[in-house]
Amino acid sequence: MAVKYSLISRKAIIFFSFLIIFAIMAVVGIDILREAVTTTATGNDEVMFDNMYSGSRYFFRIGYPNDWSYEAGQYGFYLNKEKHEAVELFPVKMVRETEGTATAQPSDFERVEGVTIAVYQIPIENGDLSYKAKNAMDDLLAEVGGTEGYTFGEPASLTTENVTFYRTEYSYYEEGVTHRCALYTATRSMCKYVIVTDCKGYLEGEYKETMDKMIKDFRFSVFDD
Repeated sequence: MAVKYSLISRKAIIFFSFLIIFAIMAVVGIDILREAVTTTATGNDEVMFDNMYSGSRYFFRIGYPNDWSYEAGQYGFYLNKEKHEAVELFPVKMVRETEGTATAQPSDFERVEGVTIAVYQIPIENGDLSYKAKNAMDDLLAEVGGTEGYTFGEPASLTTENVTFYRTEYSYYEEGVTHRCALYTATRSMCKYVIVTDCKGYLEGEYKETMDKMIKDFRFSVFDD
């Protein structure tokens, strides 16, 4: 009986050993699959900023630094439904110092006027994937009433680690101040994205580098075309 019991014990040990190995492999496999799915959905997962605006209703994300904030529509819907504007990001500055260990409140900050990044998500009609920066620029000029006062650069492609954009730089003059701007477009099978950066010329040195970095951090989310 002792021999028989020993044989059964060895088989049990071998069985449970294989079971444990299989469980470990299953967990590792799930982690690898999750990582692959996340990378496919979001592109490069390098974190550039401490904060991330997730436009989950419109399938994009964009990071921003601690001294920036954003305005979006209620419950994540369009900020401006007529223009399909999803979110507007802008720098802020502290106007009231907190005392001791008190946490700063939104009322302690105010918006820096003259610097914005606006993101638009526009449904594609009839599967038109040819929407480029020139189309977006034509739409912009139609909205502002023509080219008077505007100066344009040549459209060019810009490929980040996350998205390929078509980009056009332009400037305009308003109330004695020159605005330095850029317009970016990117398309997916179900929509087109237009991002407009606008910065008063005298603030460009302070904010342009951050704005460029935020554009590089923009990424699609949820699914891949």
